[in-house]
Amino acid sequence: MKNFGSSLILFLALSISACGPNYIVEKELPITAGEWSYDQQLDFDFEIEDSLKLYNLLLDINYEKIYPKQNLYLRIHSLFPEREPIAQVLSIDLMDKMGRHQGDCNEAACTVEILLQKEAYFNTLGKHTIRLEQFMRINPLPGIKSMTLKVEDTGKQR
Repeated sequence: MKNFGSSLILFLALSISACGPNYIVEKELPITAGEWSYDQQLDFDFEIEDSLKLYNLLLDINYEKIYPKQNLYLRIHSLFPEREPIAQVLSIDLMDKMGRHQGDCNEAACTVEILLQKEAYFNTLGKHTIRLEQFMRINPLPGIKSMTLKVEDTGKQR
């Protein structure tokens, strides 16, 4: 009977952990001294081994409640093994119109998860890089603590 109880607990633990997201990358990069300058680019490198798979690209932004603005402008560069890079600017609301912080917050800081792209695919195998730059009018930008890029294997194919 003791073995049955241990086996049941092990089975439940494995079942619960198998239900979570399947990240091929989950990398956090800190912002130097909590002030993000124009010259600090955040490079997230990862390998793509299957060009048929679909991935969700997610970004966690960890910021302090002292952050001076409602939104955050990022310039996002996608660097590919055999293609010209692509860059675009993205505005992310860190507070709603009433001034309430977005995301999971404690007394001093918040973390907000942003879906950058749903069911993305990569045409080429090999090393890919997502590069982030702060694109605000303030330099250095206070209150941003870190960024985490997560590349989730959706289990789907194109």
